[in-house]
Amino acid sequence: MTALAAPGESPGHQIVRVHSGGQTLYCLGDLFHHAVEVEDIKLMSNWCDALTNTKSRQELIRAALSEDAVLVAAHMSPGRLTVSSDGPRFLTV
Repeated sequence: MTALAAPGESPGHQIVRVHSGGQTLYCLGDLFHHAVEVEDIKLMSNWCDALTNTKSRQELIRAALSEDAVLVAAHMSPGRLTVSSDGPRFLTV
């Protein structure tokens, strides 16, 4: 289990990566509030630091796709990312 800095939603925001038995799960906290934010990472709450939050989201998306990770966020059902011709998509598992 590893805590990872993911600032932007708030300055000290962190996510947690859990890796066991060849599988990975990320606990995202408030990095994403809705699946539509995965598809358009520039959509976010007005209090966010947009540049920093976008960077944190991009880093998570790259990692989650490369690990086929399960994602759990505070405001979303668990899911995985996939890539379509329009970019990343969040699919509920």
